[in-house]
Amino acid sequence: MDYVDLVVNGLQAASMVIAGASAVAALTPSKRDDEVVGKIRGTVDKVRNVADVLALNIFHAKRK
Repeated sequence: MDYVDLVVNGLQAASMVIAGASAVAALTPSKRDDEVVGKIRGTVDKVRNVADVLALNIFHAKRK
């Protein structure tokens, strides 16, 4: 169960980082921080895809 807790805690931390970065990007007018948030979201999407495959969420069970 230690690995499961580690993964869950990691995903929770990633969600908090994305939420904070999104708030900063929304409050500031620069495009640079928007690019950083986009890269973070892209990385998290890749991790989600790997998690879907590991959970056998393939074909019709995938997120849309």
